[in-house]
Amino acid sequence: MKHRIRCGALMVQGNDLVIGEHWGPPAGGLDGAESIYDCTQREFFEETGATVSELSLAYVTQYIDQKNQWNQVSFLFLAQTIEGTPKAQSEWGKNNEWIEDIVWLGEDELEGKFVISPFIKDRFFEDLRNGIDSPIYVPAEYPIDS
Repeated sequence: MKHRIRCGALMVQGNDLVIGEHWGPPAGGLDGAESIYDCTQREFFEETGATVSELSLAYVTQYIDQKNQWNQVSFLFLAQTIEGTPKAQSEWGKNNEWIEDIVWLGEDELEGKFVISPFIKDRFFEDLRNGIDSPIYVPAEYPIDS
């Protein structure tokens, strides 16, 4: 089974969350010996051109795909501050990026959209309102026919 570690940032301003046009938070794979904090900041910058800081671990997600034999663990951090204006840094397919555009979406704007990871649409804003005191583990297993 293949394993992958990913890191990403959840940045909220007002009632809106920064989302890449592929409907997920800016995130990507851990490189070499970098820390999960460094990976989070690098990936956010690479995908948006903006810098996030004051990171607190909010979620640990695990996606297991038995059919394709891979196990992916993601660390998603809630970012408290941002410098710069997030905007897409690459075109579709260029440098293996999926980001065509960066948008700020509110909870009601996510309804009916496919969101990577689905729990962001289903529970993130409620968790945010209730306060995320410690990291929340979110397991998921893709269906065999995915």
